[in-house]
Amino acid sequence: MLKKTTKKKNPLSHTTVITDSSLLIDLSDAKKDIDTILLHLNYQTDPDMIDCYTYQLKGAYMRYKFLLKQVQKEHLKNPYPHTC
Repeated sequence: MLKKTTKKKNPLSHTTVITDSSLLIDLSDAKKDIDTILLHLNYQTDPDMIDCYTYQLKGAYMRYKFLLKQVQKEHLKNPYPHTC
């Protein structure tokens, strides 16, 4: 009788662990800010308020993009931080 073998999946192949949790918290907060601004923007009818939320949205997107790049840099520096 042949013995059935199973391959163990590498837990690191599909997930990335970032050691700097404050960076991930900031990224999450930036995403929440974007969602909140979009929610407010969807209900505005005053042109001045639409402009205001549009500028806020652009700033929030830029912050999110910056933080995302920081997270990617951290990952490239140390892709498997718990193995070091």
